[in-house]
Amino acid sequence: MNKIYQKNFPGYKNAGFTLIELLVVVLIIGILASAAMPQYEKAVAKSRYTKLILAGKSLKDAMESYYLANGDYPQMWDQLDLEYTGCEYSNSARYMLWCDNFAVDMFNGSDANLFIFDVHGLEDNGKNMPSTTLLEQAESRYVVWLERSDHPGKTECRSKISGLCKNMGY
Repeated sequence: MNKIYQKNFPGYKNAGFTLIELLVVVLIIGILASAAMPQYEKAVAKSRYTKLILAGKSLKDAMESYYLANGDYPQMWDQLDLEYTGCEYSNSARYMLWCDNFAVDMFNGSDANLFIFDVHGLEDNGKNMPSTTLLEQAESRYVVWLERSDHPGKTECRSKISGLCKNMGY
C-alpha cells in the first residue's frame, strides 16, 4: 500500500497531520466555542423565563376565574381548579407553590400579585425556601399583578442575567 501511496504522491513517506496543524484546529474550535457559549447561555435563560411567563399567565387566569366564582381570591393553592404536574405545597406555607422548574409566591407583599421564581440551580430546586430567600437567590423572577390589585394587568421582569429582561421585551 505504501508503494501505491508513494506513486500517487511522490516524495511523501508518511501520511497524517503535524502537531502544529492539530493545535491550530483545536485553537480555532476553542475560539468558536468561546464566542458561542454566551449566546447559548442567553438562549437557555430565555427558555427558562418563557416557562415563568406561561406559568404566570395560567395561574393568573385560574386566580381570576376563582375570583369571578367566589368574589375573592383564594388564600391557598388547593382552592384552585388547576394542577401542575411536579408541583406541591406544604401545610406550613400554603401560599407557596414549589414546582420542578419554578416556585410561586401568592400575594407577595400586601398587593394581589404572583411572584414566579426560576429555581434552576438552587439547592433542592428552592423547595421550602421562604420567598425572601428566593428573592435573593433566584436567577430570575416574573411578577404578575391580578386584576383587582393596585396595578391591574401589570407584569414585571427581574433577572441577574444581563439583558434578559430587555431581550424578553421588558
